[in-house]
Amino acid sequence: MGLFMTTLHVRKEALPELEMLMQNHETLRDQNPDWLTILPGPSEDYGYKSLQKIAKKLSVPSLLFYWNDDDSFYLEVYEGGKKAACISADESFNKRIT
Repeated sequence: MGLFMTTLHVRKEALPELEMLMQNHETLRDQNPDWLTILPGPSEDYGYKSLQKIAKKLSVPSLLFYWNDDDSFYLEVYEGGKKAACISADESFNKRIT
């Protein structure tokens, strides 16, 4: 089974935009200086699709992380709602998207 974690990280200036996009089951954290962290609610995909949907609607850069123990790690970078780059622990889908 292991630990699954999905988080979306956005600069604090995006707060008004985030408040309009977040669902009731998602949690907003602001403990990191200059950054906001969105934690998903319960779902079969550990919140990946719901947080990806938010990242695609944001006008500011965001970082979408998915992590499962030591088995898998994915990071997607979004700029202006479009995936700009992605990287995985096994390098299966590392690329800069232009």
